[in-house]
Amino acid sequence: MHVRIHNRGFSFLEVVVVIALLLIMLAISLPLFNNSNSFNQLKADTFDLAGRLNRAKFRATTDLAAYRIRFDFAKNGYILERRNGNNFNGNDTDNDRETGLLIRLRERVSYVPPTAAGSPIPSTIFATTPGDADQRREQSQFIAFNSRGIPVDDMGRPQANNAIYLKDNRNHYFAITVSLAGLVEIWIYRESTGRWELPS
Repeated sequence: MHVRIHNRGFSFLEVVVVIALLLIMLAISLPLFNNSNSFNQLKADTFDLAGRLNRAKFRATTDLAAYRIRFDFAKNGYILERRNGNNFNGNDTDNDRETGLLIRLRERVSYVPPTAAGSPIPSTIFATTPGDADQRREQSQFIAFNSRGIPVDDMGRPQANNAIYLKDNRNHYFAITVSLAGLVEIWIYRESTGRWELPS
């Protein structure tokens, strides 16, 4: 007489081993996911801000009014403002939903402080526009465009030294520059070469 043993499932030990292996794989992959997620948030905020700068320039030329994006370092965001008279403010006569609205950067993204002593990033960006090369570009408090789409300072004079620097919590850096001609460019800091480059 043969006795057949029917195995109806996994033993407790087998289940514990599989769960332990899954937890080990999760512990290894979670930091990699967080690092890539942080970088993607930084990249998304940088491209979003560059798009909003282009939109502010376009609105300045179509509305024949000066617009600026003011960076609020304390609240980690930025605000689109229109010039009304001698002042910029968020009150737009067209009741635009975007003007005057504080747009916050994502959770893991922040500005590089304007006075970042000992910052690991150089403040010289090699611009691609002729005549703008090798200019020292400090963190801008705002970037404004006059009615012709030319970046200007708070006195209305053309300004070629516009830059905004963003970083994530893993110390990846992006920068946005605006040339005298109004060209908005995005830069990435490559730690391996120690240089700013246009992203590929």
